[in-house]
Amino acid sequence: MTVAVRVELLGTVRAWAGEREIALGSSRPRAVFAMLALRTGGVGRDELVAGVWGADAPATAEGSVHTYVSTLRKALEPDRPRGTPSSLLVSVGSGYRLVLEAEGSDVERFDGLRDRARRQLAGGDPEGARSSLDTALGLWRGEPLSGLAGPFAEAERRRLAEAR
Repeated sequence: MTVAVRVELLGTVRAWAGEREIALGSSRPRAVFAMLALRTGGVGRDELVAGVWGADAPATAEGSVHTYVSTLRKALEPDRPRGTPSSLLVSVGSGYRLVLEAEGSDVERFDGLRDRARRQLAGGDPEGARSSLDTALGLWRGEPLSGLAGPFAEAERRRLAEAR
């Protein structure tokens, strides 16, 4: 049985399977995980390399991505038998996709609450809109993707700061 994964990105990148916090590793594996959590349709290996390392990617970067994904799969599903495909971090074409339930990340919940607030305000419910926005802002635990470097994390921090 696969347990739904819950992801926090609006601060330090963290994840849980049920009540168990998932060990995501050091900065670069966390950056790969964050990209996968934010791009729910999947991310190609080339895009992962560009997002984590940028123009200074070493020749070994693609191999590192493969290693990070393997390690993340083990962390996400520690009881998955060896040789059995992951149901949470799946291979898609030349890349990977992290399978999350709807609103499985705090960023998705934040965006959903902002959208709800807009609808409430447009529908003449400013108190409801304020409550939704207060809840959305309560999801923030500091700088988004805190501690992560690379072009993707930097761009996402700017995007999320504007959304906030």
